Parts: sequence; C-alpha cells; structure tokens
Amino acid sequence: MSRTVTVGLVGCGRWCKNYHVPLLTKAMADRFKVVGVCDAAKESAQEVAALTAAPAFDRVEDLIAAVDPELVYVVTKPPSTHFAVARLALAAGKHVFMEKPMCETADQCDDLIELARRHRRLLAVHHNRRWEVAYLVARRVLADGLVGKPYYVLSNHPSTWCGPADLLMDWGIHIADQALRVAAPARPVEVSCLVRHVEDPQTRSGPWRAAVRFDNGLMVDLFQMLVRPGALPKWLVCGDAGSCAISPPQDTHNQTATLEVDVQGVQGGRDGVERPPFKVKLELAHYHELLHRAIVAGDRLPVAPEEARNAVVLSNLLIEAARRQRSLPVEPKAWMTEPV
Repeated sequence: MSRTVTVGLVGCGRWCKNYHVPLLTKAMADRFKVVGVCDAAKESAQEVAALTAAPAFDRVEDLIAAVDPELVYVVTKPPSTHFAVARLALAAGKHVFMEKPMCETADQCDDLIELARRHRRLLAVHHNRRWEVAYLVARRVLADGLVGKPYYVLSNHPSTWCGPADLLMDWGIHIADQALRVAAPARPVEVSCLVRHVEDPQTRSGPWRAAVRFDNGLMVDLFQMLVRPGALPKWLVCGDAGSCAISPPQDTHNQTATLEVDVQGVQGGRDGVERPPFKVKLELAHYHELLHRAIVAGDRLPVAPEEARNAVVLSNLLIEAARRQRSLPVEPKAWMTEPV
C-alpha cells in the first residue's frame, strides 16, 4: 500500500484548485503525486502548476508523453469534455479518474467502459455524495430490515443555492446515483420530474421533484427545494414494519473514520412495533483511499463505472421527463448490468 500513484491532472478550474489540489498534495500526498497538469487555458494550468510543483501543458497528449502518469485525473468543465479526455487517456493505457457526471450520454459511457476493459485499465468516477451520512444511515436502516420490506423512500436535498448549471443538472446526478444505490439491485421502470422552469430544465430548472418507480415495487421521491435544512427530513424510509425519518447533523464525511449517528427511532406501522432512538455505527473509508487500493492492490473500485453509467441514464431521463412534462418508461435495454 506504500506505493505512490503518479497523477496527470487535467482541468485546472476552481473545483480543481479548491478541492482536488489540496486533496492530492496534502491529505493524500502519501498515496498520490501530481507529476503534470493540463488545461487549454494556459494561465489556469500555470496557476495549478505552481500549487503542485508540476509542469504545465495545454494538450493532454503532451502531458502523457512527457510525464507518463499512471492515472489521468479528469476534472474538466463542462461535463461534455469528460469523454474525449478520458478516451484519449484510456487508449494510451492509463487508469482514469473522472469527476461526475461520467459523460453526457450512455453511449459515451459504454464506449469508455469497453475501452477500459480492452486495455485492462481502471475507470473510476467521483460520486462523492455516496459518503453523505444521512444516505449511508438510510441504506443501513433498509439493509438491516428495521422498517421491514420497504415500499417508499423520500430523498430530500434542501438547498439555498442555485448556480449557473442549476439544481437538476448539477445535483441531479448525485441524487439519481443515491436513489439507484438505495434500490439496488432493483431496476427503475418509470420516472417523472417536475421543475419550476419547464422551458429549459437542463440549464435552469430551479427547484424540482421527481418520482422513480422500481421493478420491485419500491417508490422513491427525490426533492430539491430552496428551503432551509430541517423543513423536511433528509431521508424517510417506509416499510411494512414502520417508518424512519433520518436527519443527522453531519453532511458528507470525506475522511476515513468511525462515526456513530443518532437516529430518532422507528415509528411502527400497522403490524410493526415502535423502536426507541438508537445509534448507527458507520465505518467509513475515504474515496481516494479506496481508489489507491484499487490501483495498487487490485481492490474493488469505490464506484463501478457501470453504476456511474446508469446514473447518467437516470439523470438524463429526469431531464427529459421534465422537458416533456410527463412520466417516461425506462426501457430494459437502456440499463447496464452492474457488478454484484
């Protein structure tokens, strides 16, 4: 585990400088080393080069040829640029890390997955909201059968921010990914989505809500309203033995640690029994620690590319359902089998 993975960092924007550079050069400096940075905007590349003490390039091909990184780290904006950079890196025989969303389309995702398999390289996608504490507690409550057989889940992500990419496009991929993980291995069969700005749900949706029905009967509601946190529970899971509202104070926990999270309890259903407040113990490992293990020791990736690909499918369906103002079926052929 002591081997350092060399990184070619592609995309030197604000998120790169504020999050990924400190992560790679400080918190994970014993596991990763930035050996080159690249951005079409030379000034941005030079700025990140100064922060990482690595040479700057304005073409990905030049970075790969000059410094030969083991991992190409794709954090370019907008997301439509992910595919071309990742494809070039995989074709050059490099492992690839990608910011979410993986690509714009399922076909692009499929192409990268096949290319990674052909070259026996790893393809990792950064769905960091899987480390959201409320989501992890909801999964544990469901997995432990504390509400019996589940039939309904509410996933609520209150926000007081509305950026230029807007909520459905920017946050929707996170929320879609969480919904799929909560319901797995069930497959979605129908989706609907309501947005404030129907005329352009992809770039300025405003607050939105969606419903996803799965082939096992589970119904999942997804909310993102501009309200203060606490107005609704972050998660509500309901089953034939009761319901559990989950709103821990912790948000995303990007550290390797053990957490004990207080849960209000389970309200008994028709045949259920009330359960008093209890604690859920979470053993967490940082995404990048898991990524390092996957590269140097052959461990499983923290996020499988097939899962990230299916999140793109669901996210795109939500946008299309909002645009067409009606529910849409999820065709079985649209879905890729995920690793167990």
